[in-house]
Amino acid sequence: MEIVMKTIAQDTRPAFDAGLSPASALPPVAPRFDLYTGIHKAIRVGCAETLTRLGAVDADDDDEVQTMTGALVAFLAQMRSHVMHENRFVHPAMEARRPGSASQVAGEHEEHLAAIEALEREAFALAATPAALRREPALRLYRHFALFVAENHQHMHHEETVHNAVLWSAYSDAELLAIELAIIGSQSQQSMAGWLHWFAPALATAELAPVLAGARGGMPADVFETLLSSMAARQSPERHGKVRAAVEAIAAAQAAA
Repeated sequence: MEIVMKTIAQDTRPAFDAGLSPASALPPVAPRFDLYTGIHKAIRVGCAETLTRLGAVDADDDDEVQTMTGALVAFLAQMRSHVMHENRFVHPAMEARRPGSASQVAGEHEEHLAAIEALEREAFALAATPAALRREPALRLYRHFALFVAENHQHMHHEETVHNAVLWSAYSDAELLAIELAIIGSQSQQSMAGWLHWFAPALATAELAPVLAGARGGMPADVFETLLSSMAARQSPERHGKVRAAVEAIAAAQAAA
């Protein structure tokens, strides 16, 4: 709780210390392009769902343990790819115009990659452990993953605030969008499907539709339709309809431009 209260104070103090009114401290009507918040919302949902499932697993049930450890390893693989995308696309952009601005998080990324590898080893070991001996290592894996989640939440907050401030001071929205499209274009269809599983329940329609519209431009229409349809199970019918309509509106606007 002390960390939370300190963070809230740090995030809110500057605007009021500068003598600004509460109204003038609000975000602008048209916020800047944000490379971080959408993907981080998806990661937070993935962390929460995976942690919950890991905590609830029946350690003596072979099928359940195999399914859970497989899901955990798959999510960790997505976390690794996320780290690598930031290392490849975002950090070089920051360093190019603000040298040293990505150095702290670059070090944290190395720690994240090591933690991911350690968690994967624990998951594989748990899956290979006899049922009668699984309860203790299952609880240990749950606790270790919880610590990983906690650290990542603080890490993502730093990126969404400090890193975004650097990017917004150094790049236009068009340039930031180009970085986003490069990240999307570097991913396989399988990888995109994995992320959409978490994007579907995590993002507001206004955040999700542009991501889908960007993905749509990089794959055949039937493949995109399959991806979009696969999201239906993660959304209410009303929500899914709104997302589809928003994607079509973006496509129509792009065609008319």
